[in-house]
Amino acid sequence: MAQKTAANLFTLEIREAKALPVSEKKGTADPYCKIKTSFGKHKYKTRALIHTVSPTWSDTFVVPVSDPKGQITISVWDKQSFRDDKMCSVTFDVATYAQGKHDVWIPLEVEPARKRGESKSAIRLIMEMQHDGAYVSPPTSPTPTSSTSTTPSATSPSIASPSLASSQSAKKVPPHLQPISDKYEVGKELGRGGFSVLSQGESRPTQEPAATQDIDKNKHTPADFVL
Repeated sequence: MAQKTAANLFTLEIREAKALPVSEKKGTADPYCKIKTSFGKHKYKTRALIHTVSPTWSDTFVVPVSDPKGQITISVWDKQSFRDDKMCSVTFDVATYAQGKHDVWIPLEVEPARKRGESKSAIRLIMEMQHDGAYVSPPTSPTPTSSTSTTPSATSPSIASPSLASSQSAKKVPPHLQPISDKYEVGKELGRGGFSVLSQGESRPTQEPAATQDIDKNKHTPADFVL
């Protein structure tokens, strides 16, 4: 069952990067980003782009911030056949970008194994803090596809499959598989990424503010969730 935790919401768009260090074997890179925080177990991941050292992801994430003095770390990885290779990273204080909207280029610290002289690697981030928001966390599940945050499309808040919907009258559907619209009024869109949409909403039973994240499972593979 979804649990609501009061928190500020930090909207983080990973727009693009430039001058990433290449792989000696490939002469290029297949980069993607991992995001983790110092104040929670939340982890996020962009899409992997093929054969580029100047990727444009434009992936947006909404991070619940429980500690205003916390930090966010973004690491850039090169996707490999067997074991992915860390290329560079940056860590910053959330408080630095807590007021207003920021569109900034931040230098990346290149891993020693990838350094070739002076580094010009940098990442472009678009950030904005939404104060006194609320975040609806999905139920604990062994696989991402069984979460209430997973939907078949970005335009439909329902997470029940056609087969489940047709059999609801014959079999009671567990709470975590019921359509989001039964519990939450889905309203203004807050952010959009490569395969997810974050919307502002309201709890129907309590009329308290909430936020829901819909993930289009047709736009990713199970490997996208491996961190």
